[in-house]
Amino acid sequence: MQFVIGQCKYDMKDIGFIISIVIVLGYCYLTIVNSSRQKDKYYYKLFETSTFLLHLLGAVLLGLFGVWRVTNFDTREFLYFGPLVYLLFLRLFNYLTIFIYGRPIILATRWDSPPKGKNGIKFYDRFVGLILLLIPIGGGLIILKWIQSWS
Repeated sequence: MQFVIGQCKYDMKDIGFIISIVIVLGYCYLTIVNSSRQKDKYYYKLFETSTFLLHLLGAVLLGLFGVWRVTNFDTREFLYFGPLVYLLFLRLFNYLTIFIYGRPIILATRWDSPPKGKNGIKFYDRFVGLILLLIPIGGGLIILKWIQSWS
């Protein structure tokens, strides 16, 4: 089944792929960019156990939906696993940052005013922010290959 938006023709498989991209990148982006103050950013709330477990449950359910979509429809929809990978690595990098610097991770965009000084933002924080946006794609690909090895 095809449909047309403007002058572009799309297949239904294309729409599933586009939706998976929007979900994973939108989730990662919105947890980082929703406020200009660091303490008000949503990813800080993900360090609370109850909030994290709720999001982890949602990410696992989305991942199970992704397993169903990948095995039955289109392997390009591997990005449904992205939020799960993002949450796990966000937590891992936060523990690593606390171990190294004694403070939580600072994920800042260029429009933010991150803290400066001794406990302020460092190159490490900016590098981890970039990695956290790229890891869901790579992690989703690894999970896709693992699922494909079942058959």
